[in-house]
Amino acid sequence: MNIVSDPKFAPPGSVLSPEANQAAALATASAVLTVDLDAIIANWRKLEKSAVPAECAGVVKANAYGCGAEQVARALAGAGCKTFFVATLGEARVVRAAVPAAAIYVLDGFFQNTGDAYARIDARPVIGDLNELAEWDVFCRRTGWAGGAAIHIDTGMNRLGLTIIEAQGIIPRINAGDHGITLVMSHLACAETLNHPLNAKQLATFREIASLFSGVPACTSVPRSSSTWCGRAPPSMASIRRRRPTTRCSRWSS
Repeated sequence: MNIVSDPKFAPPGSVLSPEANQAAALATASAVLTVDLDAIIANWRKLEKSAVPAECAGVVKANAYGCGAEQVARALAGAGCKTFFVATLGEARVVRAAVPAAAIYVLDGFFQNTGDAYARIDARPVIGDLNELAEWDVFCRRTGWAGGAAIHIDTGMNRLGLTIIEAQGIIPRINAGDHGITLVMSHLACAETLNHPLNAKQLATFREIASLFSGVPACTSVPRSSSTWCGRAPPSMASIRRRRPTTRCSRWSS
């Protein structure tokens, strides 16, 4: 996919004007998608209102699902979005460059030798098993880094995350304070089906375990905007994702 940036931002060292660069890229595209940033902002604001009193975060992984992570994150941050989720550290670097003050969570987790990369861009790993938690602990003790991390709990998706028993096992650490956990989260498996019985079961399970993480914000169903409409607002944070378009060339309007 060819990305055509806003003409206000010319590539470094370009001999062409920003407008000429954009025109040249558009001329070689077999299809063009114009991403309406104002429409994305309007969608986010609608979801934000539905999530009150929770915070509404934005999931901008996979290049904001093809809409352009840099452009979408910057637009949402300008509208008031304070927290973003991405899949990888590489994506986090792109978003951090666009939104210097936002909280950024990386769904890939925390693996050996990734600590310095997280610290450099002040990103927070989403920790999904006890080995990752141990690795994160070692890095924080060794460096004194206090950037924070999320704990992902599997409440019924049967994919990623700590089991309920594992999550219960770290409650003494939470109660002791100075734990560094800034978010506890889970993932609804059937959010697209409003009245699916698993939604209520997962939400009840999550509320019960999240209530034990005293003082830690909670987030349900990061990758599924459908959960916002399940009729049961998450405790402290909701999040949304961008649908992916199919295109060869993108440009942005606002």
